[in-house]
Amino acid sequence: MIDKIEVKASIATMGRGGAEVFIDGKLLPGVVSADVSTAVGFIPTVTVELRAREVFVDGELQVELADETAEVLRKLGWTAPGEIPGVRS
Repeated sequence: MIDKIEVKASIATMGRGGAEVFIDGKLLPGVVSADVSTAVGFIPTVTVELRAREVFVDGELQVELADETAEVLRKLGWTAPGEIPGVRS
């Protein structure tokens, strides 16, 4: 399970399917899609799919891939870090 962090997020729709996503007031580049889910008594969750070219992180980062994506990558010869002996995921 991924630890969730609380941030201020806003989504500005631009009409005809376009939108910009802002996290803590900063434009999030490379957004492919954004989904918002909520339920009574819960903080809304924004799930963002990114087209990452370069990712810079100041701290720890956990990357998760959809099962279908991981399977395609494995067929192309990729090995997940947790599947390499001696490498901690």
